[in-house]
Amino acid sequence: MDRAMTAPELKAHELAALNRAFNDRFMSLARYALDAQPYVPEKMAWALEDLRRIAEADRRAADRLAEWIAEHGGIAQTQPIPPRIAEWNYLALDFILNSLIDELTAQRERYRRELADIQTPAVRDMLGWLIRQLDDDIIRLRSHSGEPAAARGDKAQAPGDEARAEN
Repeated sequence: MDRAMTAPELKAHELAALNRAFNDRFMSLARYALDAQPYVPEKMAWALEDLRRIAEADRRAADRLAEWIAEHGGIAQTQPIPPRIAEWNYLALDFILNSLIDELTAQRERYRRELADIQTPAVRDMLGWLIRQLDDDIIRLRSHSGEPAAARGDKAQAPGDEARAEN
């Protein structure tokens, strides 16, 4: 039997939350930052690899979300890139990284707020998985930016923050 026929349909607000998450991953800010061809100082070459890794993880997450949405009676939908992001073209990578960290943090906080209204365990699991992925991405990017994660309100610290705090 077709899996879409047996999977329960989601509540409208759950489907909307998953569609927002799908859009965030499908319209990957890391991919957009790479496509914007930022100026990359030699000392920041590490960032391109991190952006590629995040963009690839976003692609896989978008694929997973789209399949999951379809299996539960929905249609994955996208929205345009916001103008504040479209202005990233040809900027220096250090500016883009700080903006990317802020945007990813805002997405993570939105997913956390949405969890309060989600009843379906599988949807809660999906959003929880995305939150953990964003936690990892934010911590990694902050660890390279020179700004300790704790200074920006993260519960988890970036690698090396303990040593910086002791000095």
